[in-house]
Amino acid sequence: MAFPTLDSFNETDKLKLTVLCDVRKICQEVGSGLTTKVSFNKQSFELIAEMVWHKIQDYGSDLEHFARHAKRTTVNGDDVKLLVRKNESLRERILKMTEDLSSASSSKKRKKDRDSDAGSDVGQLEDNPIGNFDIDDILDD
Repeated sequence: MAFPTLDSFNETDKLKLTVLCDVRKICQEVGSGLTTKVSFNKQSFELIAEMVWHKIQDYGSDLEHFARHAKRTTVNGDDVKLLVRKNESLRERILKMTEDLSSASSSKKRKKDRDSDAGSDVGQLEDNPIGNFDIDDILDD
């Protein structure tokens, strides 16, 4: 019996498989790191991966709605902050990332301004430190 190749999967199935592999790896790392070693069976990996998949879909839908509500077609950092507003620890991590990326962005922009005076062509970062994603490109899939 021949096993299917990765090329035979559609993009959604490839993404689901990636989530499953990552969930399995994380579960094994967490399970081996506990004082009482814990192992997970195949069904638990699959159930956790399915929950993660549905959560990712919900997050994507929410981000899309936040951007559209703001009359934009691009998801930005503010949408991500709005998404995680009820999860205090995640919100704090996102805010710290935003601050870190903002400071890195401003220092690179200062360097670009300094280099452009010397004639150097350094790539410019997006205005949004988290990055932008065009919803229409994602929905075309």
